[in-house]
Formats: sequence, C-alpha cells, structure tokens
Amino acid sequence: MSKILLIILLIATNIYGQHFSKIYLSSEIHLDSTILIANINKLDVDDESNLLVTDFLNKSIILFDKKGKLVRVLNPTECHPGFTWRPYYAKFADGYIIVLNSIPWGFKFNNDGTCLGDMDVSFVAPFKILGLPGGKLLGYYTNNYKKQHLSIMDSSGKEIKRFGIFPEKFVNLISRFEGGGIVEDSKGNIYQLNVSSPVITKYDREGNFIKKIGIFPHYYKKIEEDPFFNVSPSKLFKAMKKIKGKSLAADLFRYDDSTLVVLIQNEKKVRTYNLEIYSTDGKHLNSEEISTDFNILAIKNKVIYSSFQPKMNSDGSIPNPFIRTFTLK
Repeated sequence: MSKILLIILLIATNIYGQHFSKIYLSSEIHLDSTILIANINKLDVDDESNLLVTDFLNKSIILFDKKGKLVRVLNPTECHPGFTWRPYYAKFADGYIIVLNSIPWGFKFNNDGTCLGDMDVSFVAPFKILGLPGGKLLGYYTNNYKKQHLSIMDSSGKEIKRFGIFPEKFVNLISRFEGGGIVEDSKGNIYQLNVSSPVITKYDREGNFIKKIGIFPHYYKKIEEDPFFNVSPSKLFKAMKKIKGKSLAADLFRYDDSTLVVLIQNEKKVRTYNLEIYSTDGKHLNSEEISTDFNILAIKNKVIYSSFQPKMNSDGSIPNPFIRTFTLK
C-alpha cells in the first residue's frame, strides 16, 4: 500500500469514524464450578473485567474475577437484616456495586462484594440503573406509565434531578416490556433508548435535550400503535398477539467512549438480534448488517459478552452456563 493511500485512509477514518461489518468470537470464560448457577440473566463488567452475574432463579448476585474465579456471593443480611432478597439487576457504579431488588428497594456493596450500607428511604428501584462519575446514579424509570422519567440521584438514591423524553404514544408498551437502556460518555452526555424505537435520545450532563441519533433499519418491523393502551388485564394476552413478529429495541451499550451499540430484537420463526452502531455525534457506523442468534448481556471496553448453556453431562447434571466474548470489526 502506498504512503499516499494510507494517509487518505487514515484521514477518512478520522473524519468518518471506524465502520463495522462483522462480530467475531474472541474467547470463552468458564465460571467457577464451586457454585451453582441456574442462568445468567444479567451481567455487568467493570474496568478490570470483573464479572457481576445476576441469577434470577437462585436469587443470587455473584461476583467473579475476569477469569471466572469466584470472588464472593453478595449477601445483604450483613448490613440489611430482615430484608427480603429478590435481586433482579446489579451494576458496578463509581466505587461500589448497586443491586436493585424487586420489593422494590436497593442495596449497596463494596467492589469486593462486601455489604456497604443503606439506600435513602425515598429510593425506589428503577427498571435500569447506571453509575455516574462521583458516585451519582442515573435511574431509568418506566414502570409507572404516567410518570416515566430519568432521574439523577446521589449515591444513596436520593433524587437530584428528573428529566427525560418518553413518547406518549407508547407509554403502556414501554411500561410492560423489558428493553431500552441508558449509557453515558466521558463528557457526561447521557443517551436513552426506549423499547419502542431504535432511535437514541441524547442529553447533556444536566439533562437538557441535544439531539436524536439513529434510523429505522430496513429489517425493523415497526410497532405502529401501542397494543396495551386502555387494555384491561384480562385482555393482555390478546394484545400481546398484536406485536408478534415485530421488532423491539432491546438494549443500549457503549462500545467505547465514542461509539454506541443499539441491540434490536427481532421475532421471526426464531429470535434474532441486530446491532446498529453509531458514533456519539450521530454517524451510522455499520458498513454491513450485523446479526446474531444470541442475546448480548454487556459491552465493556470494546468487548462484547454473552452467555451460553452447555450440553448436559453424561450423568444427567447440567454444567454452569459459560460466557463468550466477542469483538466488532
């Protein structure tokens, strides 16, 4: 390759950003067999690649190191005696771990998994939560369709500011379906994705609207109206049929400090997923359609994490699920 051509390519990369066309398997992480894991429902990863596993069935939050060695099973009774432990979501925050409980409540732990202390009495667990610099928290509140919002909180969960744009047309869908997500970049800008649309909303660190990012890809089967609007509980099953075969915005991740990944769930004969990739200033970075047959649980420092269930052992026992990592190219 000539020097001139190389310079042109480098300039083009700086102007337009890296583009992505495929997802590649990198490695497998087999988790410590000294503890039984039913399923990896949620996963978070810190800067040292430690793994924080949420297991719904066993009502467990388990901390592993980057190689899958058990560090600690989180136990709230050390500093929260008497509380019912039904965790559904655990995240690394800035200097600590926060666990959301279905009561709803929240628990704080040190990064080594030891119990830390109480949340503020006003704290109500959101659907998703994100750690911000300085120990602050960002909550994604969708359960109450009349009061859907984002909330910036201090480290105890006490609200500092409330903001957020939610489409009135789909408030019932957003409150009933798992999906969407929140991330932050190093400048403090906040990005929000709702399950009803693959388009991201970008805010500054104060919660002021900046812009919309994203497109509706050609394969995206759009939900035209909220099937759950004014629907009684007895008619929910019938309403569910109206979104059969439609696409949902499943999650939002930060691939690196300047790149976002939208995970789209497609319901066909089998469930599939697509990745739509954008720069934080809004450029679409897919050079080709990227699809998978597995869900993505976490992305950290350009590493993609997903879980898989191995085959049954010859003695009839079922091994722990394991983690596979992937990269984009």
